[in-house]
Amino acid sequence: MARLGKQLEQGADFPRMTWTLLDGSRFTLPDDLGERWSVVILLRGHW
Repeated sequence: MARLGKQLEQGADFPRMTWTLLDGSRFTLPDDLGERWSVVILLRGHW
């Protein structure tokens, strides 16, 4: 079973994460978001 990671504190930097998209390109957070404020919602389901 996966372990829970450490909860982010207010004002903490977002951890670096990279995903491979359906077209084969890669998307890296937070680098690919640019300079603007952003909201990231990660949904994790168990079906």
